[in-house]
Amino acid sequence: MTSNRSAAFFALALLAPALIYILIIVAYPLFDTIVLSFTNAALRPTYDFVGWANYLRIFTAGNFTEVIIRTFVWTFFSVAAKMVIGTMGATLLNAAIPGQTV
Repeated sequence: MTSNRSAAFFALALLAPALIYILIIVAYPLFDTIVLSFTNAALRPTYDFVGWANYLRIFTAGNFTEVIIRTFVWTFFSVAAKMVIGTMGATLLNAAIPGQTV
């Protein structure tokens, strides 16, 4: 029983840095974005809580479907361009470099 506990503690100790990293890098910005979506935040440093007003304005706007389509098109082309650039960079890094074996 003790060896199972120590193995579980060891596994948790190894996972802790990765979990903390995920919380800092992913969870906090996601939470902050959700909180900001309920405010009238702009480029000024102060903002007020407006509740669901932002969401009501978006969903009741006449051009909601146009905005959603534009968002998906932008996302598709943005991801495609990043994949092409990333693949080109990976190909360059994988290419044989003169003097590499020296």
